[in-house]
Order: sequence, then C-alpha cells, then structure tokens
Amino acid sequence: MGFPEVWVVEAQTEGEPHAGLGLPGYVIRNAKAASRLLAAKAPDTEAERRRDAVARWREAMGRGLSADAAAAAVGCKRSSLYRWEKRPESRSKRPKRLRAKGWTPALVEAVDHPTL
Repeated sequence: MGFPEVWVVEAQTEGEPHAGLGLPGYVIRNAKAASRLLAAKAPDTEAERRRDAVARWREAMGRGLSADAAAAAVGCKRSSLYRWEKRPESRSKRPKRLRAKGWTPALVEAVDHPTL
C-alpha cells in the first residue's frame, strides 16, 4: 500500500500576499484564532461533566470514603472538585486588560509581503 499522489502547485502572483502559499494574508493572521474556536468545548457540556463528577464525588464520600479517596475514585483532583462545586461553569482565561496593539506599519508590511 503506497501513499496517494499529491500535486503541489505554486502560485507566483505579484502583489498578492502569501502568493506562494495560495492563502491571503487575513487567513494567515486569523488562523490561530480560528483553530482555538474550533478546539473549544461547549461551556454547557463542560459544566455538565463537572457537575456529574462532583455528584459522584459527594456520593462516594457519603458511602464512607475520605475526600482524597473519593477524588481518586472519580479521577479528578480534590482541589478541582471543591472549586467545581462552587462554580461548575468554566471561567474565561482571557485577561481583563489586553495589551495595546503595537504593530508598526513597517512590521505589517513585512508580514504581509515577506521576502524569501
């Protein structure tokens, strides 16, 4: 069994950003944000999973296990279970204050039109 044949076509268009890659500049700049959005879990699903883990942990402690042993049985850290018990919804990791954008026009030009 071999590998499928792949054809690589290089576009050499003057004036088009990232012509060698075939992608416009705004796609390259927004790729990181898009991949984070695609990898993100739905908040309701994650909160439901956390509520379920806390319920199983409390049930195990009700049957006589210590908090550490019950956390090990559930498969989560004890500190996480206490935190999820207070607030099962995940909080944003985005900073409250963002750093000001410091891209100079020369830097933007260098990114949009790299010299190889």
